[in-house]
Amino acid sequence: MSEPVTEEEQLKARLEAARQKTAEFERRREERLETQQLRDQVEDAERQARLEEAIADAEAEHGALGRHIKVVHAIYDDEHIRGSMIIKRPNPLIFKRFRDTGSMKSKDIEKLWCSCLVWPDKSSVESMIEELPHTELKLANACADLAGASKKEIAGK
Repeated sequence: MSEPVTEEEQLKARLEAARQKTAEFERRREERLETQQLRDQVEDAERQARLEEAIADAEAEHGALGRHIKVVHAIYDDEHIRGSMIIKRPNPLIFKRFRDTGSMKSKDIEKLWCSCLVWPDKSSVESMIEELPHTELKLANACADLAGASKKEIAGK
């Protein structure tokens, strides 16, 4: 094929080259996305299996899910679960101390959820909080739920 001679032919050739380049990048992105989706599915299935085992152990030691223990998920904006945590009902004295401080300082929140953490270990939870900071508030709210606090009471802190 000969080189385009007119300006119109040159523009059409440039347009076609740009479209082909864009299509190639889109194809590669789609391939990466498909691989990532499969990776996510495998990780989700493995995480769910670990979580179910941990729930069974926690229920045996602490009581029923929803009444005595609760699962909290660290979730990305795209709704992919980064990780899961199990907490137990807080000790009444620790919860009273938390409530009485009237503060939502990070150190007070951490004291509360650490006292309730059943699974996984604290360093795993801290890495989830590092990546998704709102997770710490979700943990505190779950502790308060298990202690019997109403949503209005939690929001009024």
